[in-house]
Amino acid sequence: MSKDLNIEHDTLREIYRQMSRIHEVDKQIQAGWSSGKFQFTYWPMTGQEAIPASLAPLVTDEDYMVTIYRGIHDQVAKGVPLKGLFAEALGRVDGVNKGKGGSPHISDPSSGSMLTTAIVGAGAPIANGLALANQMRGSKAVTIVNFGDGATSIGAVHEAMNMAGVWKLPVIFLCQNNMIGEYTPIPEYTASENFTDRAEALGFKGVQLNGNDPVEFHNGMKSIIDDVRNGKGPVFVEAMTMRLAPHAGWGFTDHLPKDELEEAKKAWPVPATRALLLEQGLCTEEELAKIDSDAQSEVQEAIEWALEKNNA
Repeated sequence: MSKDLNIEHDTLREIYRQMSRIHEVDKQIQAGWSSGKFQFTYWPMTGQEAIPASLAPLVTDEDYMVTIYRGIHDQVAKGVPLKGLFAEALGRVDGVNKGKGGSPHISDPSSGSMLTTAIVGAGAPIANGLALANQMRGSKAVTIVNFGDGATSIGAVHEAMNMAGVWKLPVIFLCQNNMIGEYTPIPEYTASENFTDRAEALGFKGVQLNGNDPVEFHNGMKSIIDDVRNGKGPVFVEAMTMRLAPHAGWGFTDHLPKDELEEAKKAWPVPATRALLLEQGLCTEEELAKIDSDAQSEVQEAIEWALEKNNA
């Protein structure tokens, strides 16, 4: 395999570092949840780790991010401190929101993580407000609002996209299309062949990218973010991926037929990117083991710290 990956090698290593952190958070939450160690609701994003990890090198704390209850991967990559994140999910007073929001309502404006909402599609109009504020300030900051494919059927998303197009707001509508709305596959809830056409119908660009390929996704988002920063208006991005875990809870599940689930696992970006770094000679096994070990230590330290704190 050629070493010409069309991405800076340090950038790809950093993307994997973020993916490893996200995966460790996901793994430890599912372990704690299934054992009864944690008592909070969790919606795993297993399989979608590459999307926020590939975005992370392209944004700063000045850029805003809005996400949903399944968005812990977005929060980790955006820079929400893990100690405060776990403390918030556990309802501790030292959480980033003093334990009042819990797992589905984590926000940390210091890192640009502005809102997490448990209401499907509700983040899009709020993202417009954040983008409008930056536009009025003359800021070059962008706002990225994450939602699942199911949210594309929600009126608030259509209304927000329409307004963003009219006002040319610096906002990116990022649909992490994991192919299933809760437990309902796409063909059973919409006749649309894709979601990008909806943006085109509203007068702005829609782009479909492979959300499991960190190189393609990073490079595609780089040009999109540059355009939005430079006042070219909103963009709708359909990031194609697959959810490997249930709607809520832990472990692999029967939300997909067994053969489809096994096929989907082959595209799982965490092991796939790890293998790519090895194959391309960009990391040794020892270097990758160190990245994974550091992630494990960071997450474990955050969990132990949070568990020692007082309830809100």
